[in-house]
Amino acid sequence: MLITKTAWHRRVYDFTYFNPSKKPDKTSLCRYVWRIILLPIPIILCVALVYTLIYTCLIFGNIFYIAIGRGIMKLDEGSKDLFKVKNFEPMKIAGQQIDPYKALRLFWSGVFFVGIFGGTAYFKGMGTLLVFTKVIALIFAAIVVVLIVVFGLLLVISHARRSDTAELAKNYLQARKDKVCPIITFEE
Repeated sequence: MLITKTAWHRRVYDFTYFNPSKKPDKTSLCRYVWRIILLPIPIILCVALVYTLIYTCLIFGNIFYIAIGRGIMKLDEGSKDLFKVKNFEPMKIAGQQIDPYKALRLFWSGVFFVGIFGGTAYFKGMGTLLVFTKVIALIFAAIVVVLIVVFGLLLVISHARRSDTAELAKNYLQARKDKVCPIITFEE
């Protein structure tokens, strides 16, 4: 079996080799299919984890720093610290300079106490409504997930009909049935 250079699964297979000189000229069909299915998953998860950690620090750090009035966190590539905080300028109200940190500390203290005391009094008799709202939200989320899965499968099926993926899958299933995986070569 010959695998062309332009096939998407060939690009995935090439992606799984960090050192191109170790990439073999021939391989078995079973090893090829499992390499394009399983190996990209941990690579993509590791990269996604690193980006998620960096952006989580930036997003939640910024939300926290903006909410307490300290400033904005940003990446600082020029120094040994990863993040740098750019402080907010003091506010001028009626000729007086007020530190945003002090003003927002008072604001968030008020929000906290109003939320605690007002929320417990309001939600004390609303248990049935809250359960009903959670059930409706879960049903809506389930419908959205089902729609995403159905449209994703339709997209994959329509793409598979237009490419050589269907032939690769058919050959792989036949090889597994025969318990003999043929050798495949790559077009250069």
